[in-house]
Amino acid sequence: MKLLLASDLHYSQNLAAEIAANRHRLPADTYDHQVDGKLYWHNQMLVEEGERLCDGLARLVEEERPDLLVLLGDLVNTNWETNVAAVARRAAALPCPVRLVTGNHDIYFGAPECRLQDALAPGDFATGLRHELLDGVGLIYLDLFVQEEAQGDGQGDAQKDGGYRKWTDPHAQERIDYRPVDVTGALALLDNRPHIPWLVIGHFPMVAPDTRIDAPGRKIGRSWPGGAALSARLRQRGNLLGILCGHQHFAHVQRFAHGFHWTLPPLVEFPCAAAVLEGSARGLWGRTVPVDAELAAASLATRQEAWTAGTAQDRQFVWEPNA
Repeated sequence: MKLLLASDLHYSQNLAAEIAANRHRLPADTYDHQVDGKLYWHNQMLVEEGERLCDGLARLVEEERPDLLVLLGDLVNTNWETNVAAVARRAAALPCPVRLVTGNHDIYFGAPECRLQDALAPGDFATGLRHELLDGVGLIYLDLFVQEEAQGDGQGDAQKDGGYRKWTDPHAQERIDYRPVDVTGALALLDNRPHIPWLVIGHFPMVAPDTRIDAPGRKIGRSWPGGAALSARLRQRGNLLGILCGHQHFAHVQRFAHGFHWTLPPLVEFPCAAAVLEGSARGLWGRTVPVDAELAAASLATRQEAWTAGTAQDRQFVWEPNA
């Protein structure tokens, strides 16, 4: 089995127009990290270099010849029709099957022409949970959904009181996460097919990062409740090999008693990298691979963060379930 994994492209055909049109429509903090018309997170985000980054990803597909290219969300900066159409066109031209999960940026607008997942993988858009087998390893794909206002007994049980829908309301601050029904379905797959080793793939992380990467001022998300039940399986003997995610815009491998959690680096900013995961149930090895070194260097400035590429243990690792 060989997977090529890529996350957080944030493709934008016209950043200036996107900012101007969406500043009043999207959540208030969406564009508060811009400087001189450029977007920053840890480093300068290269959202207007989407075509060149797609060129680099296509080159990696040719070089690595993966069984699947798996896209881990936030492929577009805003899911405008033009951005969606451009990314779908590039994905359709690749000489390998493509799978994807939705990121939070991919579900801003619900018009039919804005539905990235429909454009790339028609027919499986609304399911939220999908799975397949590849060379004896199971792959579980989880999409993000928007949690609606809690209704019911008012006791604060989000999983019981809140409904879920696919699209955000651009005028409201809304919680985005995995649906409990999909997480429960993923756990059922693990339990009902114990002879199959599984990988879970989503956009949001499912565990808080190690304290080894902490530093004052770093932008690091720490609360990821939606996938907590799945991440607990990494600490229990069983058939969950690992969890793969994006969103944080840095490379980070975490090892647990019985599985690993790999946060993938972003395409859109330093280190502008994808990742390869290959092997079998007997052992997996992962490595990050550069997409465009020149663009990666352009993402950095003296006040920016080189740590987002991860340390050696975040860029390359081996996982042996029986070790």
